[in-house]
Amino acid sequence: MKRVVLLFACGVGIAFAHNASAADLPVRPAPVYQPPPPVVAPNWTGLYLGVNGGWSWASSNVTTTPVGLIAGAFPTFTQGQDTQGPVFGGQLGYNWQAGSWVFGVEGDVDGVGTQRSVKTLFQPATGSTFSASATPEWLATVRGRVGYAWGPGLIYVTGGGAWSGVQFDTNDGGTASGSFNTTRSGWTLGGGYEWMFAPNWMLRAEYLYYSFHGTVDSTNALVLLPVAAVAHSWDNMNTSVVRIGLNYKLDWWR
Repeated sequence: MKRVVLLFACGVGIAFAHNASAADLPVRPAPVYQPPPPVVAPNWTGLYLGVNGGWSWASSNVTTTPVGLIAGAFPTFTQGQDTQGPVFGGQLGYNWQAGSWVFGVEGDVDGVGTQRSVKTLFQPATGSTFSASATPEWLATVRGRVGYAWGPGLIYVTGGGAWSGVQFDTNDGGTASGSFNTTRSGWTLGGGYEWMFAPNWMLRAEYLYYSFHGTVDSTNALVLLPVAAVAHSWDNMNTSVVRIGLNYKLDWWR
């Protein structure tokens, strides 16, 4: 019995000693709350440059008419022409953001890799074959842009002036041919979606429709028939382009 009482007394003494020691320790302050870093909204304002690539579809009509001594030898006829092929180039632009709205201006130049598409027609009245083609070689635009941004995404419409370098080729009856290049001017309209996947990097997908003004005329004199010729006239020249682009925003002034 004495042994039990002694052990109990020792336990009580150790407990009091522990509590007294703990009371002497300094009180730890509560941890200071650290708020998470603020989420910085993407900023579209700035100068940017980039590259693009995609696919183009071009169409036009060419009207062939006999003139001079062979006038009336065969009826005037019109053929539709279509070409398609890859495009690749670059762009330079500037954006200014006001709230969720983004306004900008952009210029671009693309090379066109279309294969020449020649439309050929045999005329039984003359026993001759006539052919003509119009092949885009490059495209360029200067456009305004208006877009609406939410988070890292931007949907936009764009439009402005457009230019295209085109090669024209003709062959009339196997006795006369011609080839020349000229620059066409017109307008373009389109739209797209752009995604800022990093603070200075933007990826886009867009569609542009080009329409070019006026007609292009060419006349081939027939060597075997003096004062006789065949006239060609191209009109309704349009091009559609679907492409993706990668841009880098330059922020060296910040």
